[in-house]
Amino acid sequence: MDMDPIFKVSALANFAAAFNLAVTGHILLLLELAGNPATESETSMLASSAFVGAIVGQFTFGYFANQIGIEFGLAMALFLCTAGNILAAFLAWKPVQYEVLSIFRFVVGVGAGGVYPLSAVASAESSDGSNRGRRMMLVFSFQGVGQIAAPLSVVLLDAILPNASQAAWRISLLIGSLPSAYAIPIALTIKSRSERQSRLCMSSPSSPKPNNGFPTRDYHVAADPHCRRHERKTCSFANMYLLLGKCYIH
Repeated sequence: MDMDPIFKVSALANFAAAFNLAVTGHILLLLELAGNPATESETSMLASSAFVGAIVGQFTFGYFANQIGIEFGLAMALFLCTAGNILAAFLAWKPVQYEVLSIFRFVVGVGAGGVYPLSAVASAESSDGSNRGRRMMLVFSFQGVGQIAAPLSVVLLDAILPNASQAAWRISLLIGSLPSAYAIPIALTIKSRSERQSRLCMSSPSSPKPNNGFPTRDYHVAADPHCRRHERKTCSFANMYLLLGKCYIH
């Protein structure tokens, strides 16, 4: 499997999204151990804020990325994950302000929700029929890795810092910001959608062969039947994954 920028960003983004959504319940435990008891309404607000944000992100980032490009949309979603975690770790200071913490967890959720459809579309668009299934399986398997890493990181932090739970829950948030922060500059190096689709169209049997290294005509999605089929499949996959994501976060 070629470790191209889209694969790296999609894998890291899915890991970060799964980690940040899964760590919410464990943060509540660390907050309680740190002597920050929450009321029932505060617990519900904090526990649901990231998931509500994920729903918003899934519905809005598809349109947003269609206007500015998937590569910039992915970078923006990853930036929200990074900034939300950092701000939550440092601004919700003692005494813990659950309202402030919930707002930033909502921001993280919007970024995590935006990652799901954009990484799915980017991965599908950048692969051909021979390796698309394997590529998608590997990319989204990082969600499982993120869901496992979230509780493991909290257990390790609680073991390493048994008397410093006030710092442990903040460190767990900062850990969630690391993969998304690392992926942002990589996302900005991704080729635009038109370049990726032109490459796929030029390699398809229905496209005319280049002439001395130059295409014989302009390659546009609307001009090539293969590209139109590819675009329809990509849109269908994105819609299917949007519904899958809604079922998952519920």
